[in-house]
Amino acid sequence: MFILAFFISCNKDEPEWVPINSTFTLELNEQVKVIENNNRALYVSVVEIEDSRCPSDLVCVRAGEASVKVIIEDTRNSQFNTLLCIGDCSPSIKDIRSFVFYNIEYTIQLIEVNPYPTSINEDENKRVVLKLFKN
Repeated sequence: MFILAFFISCNKDEPEWVPINSTFTLELNEQVKVIENNNRALYVSVVEIEDSRCPSDLVCVRAGEASVKVIIEDTRNSQFNTLLCIGDCSPSIKDIRSFVFYNIEYTIQLIEVNPYPTSINEDENKRVVLKLFKN
């Protein structure tokens, strides 16, 4: 009984698993394990979320943007850090970025940042919808 309880408690912190080419949702400092058909795994973490989009119930001079800093790691400790952005972003920061681990090209895409800002929800935790796919 003790061994079973220990095993369950050890697996409690294991990140959620999702298949490659699917969308997933993360909050700040959360991680997901993306699995390929050949059991290769990539770990995706959200380490920063900035949201300066104009609240939907206000009128603003500019639309603003939401940016997300993502870290992607493989099981061999290779790491790719990137900043993704949606909205009125600078031309050098996009909502989609490609990278290569061991001659395999992948793409990470920022789909959305929720909830969309209003004048009354600025303290709500942000959730980021991402998609990781193999090119």
